[in-house]
Amino acid sequence: SWRLEGTLRLPWKPRIKPYTGTTTYRCNDEGLICSHVETWSISAFDAFASTLFGPGIGAPPAPPVDQLLADLDARRK
Repeated sequence: SWRLEGTLRLPWKPRIKPYTGTTTYRCNDEGLICSHVETWSISAFDAFASTLFGPGIGAPPAPPVDQLLADLDARRK
């Protein structure tokens, strides 16, 4: 699992709404990656629209990293 946010290098510097996701790799019999699948907590349209209109559009942004880590620690106990 991972969390992503940032700013695009465009003249108006649009922000990318924070979101979480997962990346799953599958390897073939030779140990080479044969599949790369990503899931996001927001849709691709939501990610695009938030760069144009701000993070207030669509799904809520992902929680801050410290909250995600605290939630992970709580689940491990």
